[in-house]
Amino acid sequence: MKLMNLKEVVSVNAAAAILFFTDRILKIFFVNNPGYSRDFIVGFLHVRFLKNSGVAFGLLDSANSYGKYFIFIVVLIFIFIVLFFLASAYKKNNKILILLFTFIAFGAVSNFFDRIRFGYVVDYIDVPFFTVFNIADMMISFSVIAIFVFEVFQSKKKEAT
Repeated sequence: MKLMNLKEVVSVNAAAAILFFTDRILKIFFVNNPGYSRDFIVGFLHVRFLKNSGVAFGLLDSANSYGKYFIFIVVLIFIFIVLFFLASAYKKNNKILILLFTFIAFGAVSNFFDRIRFGYVVDYIDVPFFTVFNIADMMISFSVIAIFVFEVFQSKKKEAT
C-alpha cells in the first residue's frame, strides 16, 4: 500500500482546519453577539447562541464545578485516545481513518478550547426538532458514524475472503 504523500496529508489537514477555523469564527461571533438569532429555513434551521456546559448535543449538562472538571478530564482523555487512533491510522496508512480521526481531533480541540476559554461550549446551529450544536459537533458525530460504517464494511469484507 502506497503511503500518503505530502499533498494528501496537507489536503486532509487543510480541510479539517478550514472547518475548525470556521467554527472558531462563528463561536466568537455568537459570544460577542449573544442576542443574534436568524431563521435560515423556517421551522427547520435556525442560528442562535447557546451555552452548553455538557458534552455533545447538551448531554450530561454539568451544573456544578465538579461536573465541569469531570467533563474537562473526560474530554482531554478522549482527545488523547483520538490522537492515538490517528497515529495508528497513519502507521497503517489507512487514508479513510486518517481523514475521519483528523476531523474528530480538530472538532474535539475546538470544543475543548471553548471549555478552557469560556467554561462551556458555544453552540449555535439550532434544528428545532433535534438540538442545538456547532460545526465541531458535526465533525465529530459524522466522523464517528462514518468510522462505524467503515469498520462494519471492512469486517464483512474480511469475512467474505
